[in-house]
Amino acid sequence: MKVFGAFVLAMAILAGCQSGDRFEDRPFLFDFETDGELDYITWECGELFERTTDFRTSGQFGLRLTLFERDSIGLRIHKFREDWRDFQRLKADVHNPQDSTIVLHFRTSDIDYAAPEAFFNLHFLLKPGLTRITIPLDSLRLPASGRPLDKRHVKLVEFFVYSPRRGTVLYFDHLRLE
Repeated sequence: MKVFGAFVLAMAILAGCQSGDRFEDRPFLFDFETDGELDYITWECGELFERTTDFRTSGQFGLRLTLFERDSIGLRIHKFREDWRDFQRLKADVHNPQDSTIVLHFRTSDIDYAAPEAFFNLHFLLKPGLTRITIPLDSLRLPASGRPLDKRHVKLVEFFVYSPRRGTVLYFDHLRLE
């Protein structure tokens, strides 16, 4: 009977761990309050991600991104709910601790494995300190055709820097749809 009780308890604990909030089933929101949110970031060589209390605008943690020399690297988020029709804008809080301005690029797509001409691109000048980014979703159009973003099928969200200096640091928090 003790073995059966231990088995039932173990199964309950395992079920509780697996039935938690799945990020791909909820609206796009990243506050970096749990280690689980890091599982939805694509990690590449030349990037170091860590949750931190050094910068935060919502909750107890933010995300520190340290960039090393490479062509273009940054924060790429995947496995989120793709249907954004109920939302008007994507917002993010970004802190640049460097003494100089950094150009931060934003890219999204509504096609899996999109060619470069199918990316919706913007860029932001991050002066030293906090920048609150607001991206009106209805303003995203492909440069060549003018086609708007299909908000039913958003596949990619990426913030990146071209050819960063080794050791460039950026902080992110409160990435969300409104």
